[in-house]
Amino acid sequence: MKEFRPRAIVIHGGSGNVDMTDPYDAYNLKTKLEALAKIVRNGWEELSAGKTSLDVVTNTIVRLEDAEPFNAGYGSSIGIDAKGKPLVALDASIMIKEGDIYRFGGVTGITNMQNPILVARAVLDQQPNILHGEGANDLAAKIAKQYKKPILDNKDLMTEFKWHKFQEFQEQQKESTEGGTVGVVVFDGTRLVAGTSTGGITGKLHGRTGDSCIPGAGTFADTIGGASATGFGEAIMIYGSTRKAIELLKEGLTPQEAADAVAAELRDSYNGNGGIIIANNEGEIGVATNTNHMPNAYMTNNMSDPVVRAK
Repeated sequence: MKEFRPRAIVIHGGSGNVDMTDPYDAYNLKTKLEALAKIVRNGWEELSAGKTSLDVVTNTIVRLEDAEPFNAGYGSSIGIDAKGKPLVALDASIMIKEGDIYRFGGVTGITNMQNPILVARAVLDQQPNILHGEGANDLAAKIAKQYKKPILDNKDLMTEFKWHKFQEFQEQQKESTEGGTVGVVVFDGTRLVAGTSTGGITGKLHGRTGDSCIPGAGTFADTIGGASATGFGEAIMIYGSTRKAIELLKEGLTPQEAADAVAAELRDSYNGNGGIIIANNEGEIGVATNTNHMPNAYMTNNMSDPVVRAK
């Protein structure tokens, strides 16, 4: 008899306080949920076919980065460059623990390609944990060539929806609080991997680095569980949302209990809006946010169809 191995995939499309009276926001949420339903099935099919958690996380985040409604890759939030002109700058990370060794790959400030998670995956196999700026973009150009993906003009990453948000920012002269980031956690029956990718926040300052490329903040994975966070990056970094989530698993909490606790403490003790997804080494899932929306989807062995939710 073939040994039963629990497997799980959970993905999120960013947390935030969505204004459902705004037709742009309402339409964007609808398209996010439609995309998540398809993308989580793609990931589950790969997992069921025997692909590793590392490959499934990478491939799933690539699909999220390629999908227009998400704040990652194509469709990322628009910030400003050193001269105050619009600029998209991308961050991503991926993490796995193998034996006693933690492996982490992160990139920040990528402006010339659509899939920063592929660059983060390459960093995972090198010595530095994080690359930024010119070094990250140089590696991105090499990775794009390897995967036969185009080197882009930065404006090619901007969508109509994000341009609308950037114009709102220019009129109000304050950073946006709309949701962002995508994340994936996968357990393939043997190893847990977590990954996160983002375009940051609308109107972000030139050079700003958020939580998505920081281990223990936006992304963390151990042998007991993996987590990806989303929301107000400055609070997530100070709190260490994903590292805290894994510590709670080690204390005996279920993934859902850990997710609920992290979302609540981020809000109550760190004044941070945000959410988190978690999977453990038993194929169990946890999803929580302290905002009014965090589109997410997940699937495990005991499910015939994925769960797809707005929160």
